[in-house]
Amino acid sequence: MRALLRRDVLAPLAMILTIQSIVTMSSYAIPVAALVSVVYVTGMAVGLLSATLVARFGAWRGFQIMLALTGAGILLMGLGHPLWLLAGAVLIGAGTGLMNPTGSHVLARVSPPDWQPFVFSIKQCGTPAG
Repeated sequence: MRALLRRDVLAPLAMILTIQSIVTMSSYAIPVAALVSVVYVTGMAVGLLSATLVARFGAWRGFQIMLALTGAGILLMGLGHPLWLLAGAVLIGAGTGLMNPTGSHVLARVSPPDWQPFVFSIKQCGTPAG
């Protein structure tokens, strides 16, 4: 248990849980409800590229890109025009596609091997929390 409570494990876990909650919450905002399929199709496509993106830019840059895409998507959706709603859903989907691979990349390195299933379970709680 002491290995799990180290700062180098708890800090990334708390940050990833928060980011995953925010990104998931944005995916279920009222304007997005009609565009959920766009969000998830885009997320699947970006998810296929995520290993390359994380290897090239690093996980922390991946988190920054994820949050920037999500924020930009929310801003576009706030404009209310159907084309902006679609563009916003695509941006949020791109952020969603980076979510799990990027978080897993960080937590696989910092989590004690005996506690990895527990740590990854907590990380996954970000989705329903959102």
